[in-house]
Amino acid sequence: MFPLDILIVVAWSLLTLYIGMRAGLKENFAGFWVNNRKTKIALLVFTIVATQIGGGTIIGIASSTYKVGTGFGLVALISTLTGFLAIAWLAPAIKRFGNKTNAFTLPEILAVRYGRLTQVVAGLVVVLAYLAMLAGQLVATGVIIQIWSGWSFYIALAIAAVGVVVYSAYAGLKGDLATDVLHFWFMAIAMFAILLPIVLFKEPVGHILSSLTALQLSPVTFGGYTYLIAGVIFGVLIPLVSIELWLRVFVYMR
Repeated sequence: MFPLDILIVVAWSLLTLYIGMRAGLKENFAGFWVNNRKTKIALLVFTIVATQIGGGTIIGIASSTYKVGTGFGLVALISTLTGFLAIAWLAPAIKRFGNKTNAFTLPEILAVRYGRLTQVVAGLVVVLAYLAMLAGQLVATGVIIQIWSGWSFYIALAIAAVGVVVYSAYAGLKGDLATDVLHFWFMAIAMFAILLPIVLFKEPVGHILSSLTALQLSPVTFGGYTYLIAGVIFGVLIPLVSIELWLRVFVYMR
């Protein structure tokens, strides 16, 4: 990478860290975690899209789908959509219950209703599911840092992990909401106004589709029918245990 490229990456990273941490440090406990439950619908859309479309989607799912067939991406897409539908169905009742009991997470809500043991078990399930998703994000970030810096992957991965811990500790959900607006518009402009026209200009859609093999197009190339069916059925559980999604349910103003 050229010095200008590195300058842009560093400047953007510092800008997002500053905006997020500044917003988080100015808030009280409720503002830090749930933006005092006063987030409007437009900001909610921005933050959910920016959260769901990240390194794991662009680098992980997209590249894996190209390598191992459409089944991998199809399971990810269908399970995400069904998971969001399940959240939309459950969210109003859970949010009312959370507002009444002052609970912010699903384990807290389950503790009020079913006791401490259920809270611990639910917390463990959430932690295990979230560690898998977080690992994908950290690896993607580490690969990006390694590519533009030339450093060892392990050093890049350590930098990514430290950045996540520091940002999460000081920015909170309030800071995340602030930076997600930047990320949403940056991704929208970069992907649809810049990258997509360039890709279509260099490689017409017909040429791209004709270059795909039968194995790449087959939904059962990766894992067969078992993975395809089980992935869709059990994949719906991933959004249901995603901490960042449920916190965003509680930030909504209603």
